[in-house]
Amino acid sequence: MTGKIRIEGYRREGFVKDVAPGRKVVMRRIEPTTVKGHFRKDTGVKGKTEESKKWYEFSGKNLHGWSKEQPIMERRRRASIGRDDLSSGRALNQIKNLSVDRATKQAAGADAKYFFEKHNIRVKTHR
Repeated sequence: MTGKIRIEGYRREGFVKDVAPGRKVVMRRIEPTTVKGHFRKDTGVKGKTEESKKWYEFSGKNLHGWSKEQPIMERRRRASIGRDDLSSGRALNQIKNLSVDRATKQAAGADAKYFFEKHNIRVKTHR
């Protein structure tokens, strides 16, 4: 079978579980059982997408040489050449969302936030 990975079955030991509804502690015994083996779809190496399934093609031409190694003002100047603030922020946000490099994500996210705030769009940050 191509495209499938076999997951081995195993025997799960029994154990006693403490269940405390309110103040009363109830001991519940979980019986030993056998878990059957099965097959699952092969998704490939974690973090690597097959070339045929990649959906986004990014050409670096639209950001005029933006790079994470540049100073902040230089990055932002290059990203805004020939664009308004909103489209610059969107392009940098795409880079942030698609990149796997942490430093690139942080630099692109900070620059995108700068352009969105400059364009008066509130940015929600998750911490």
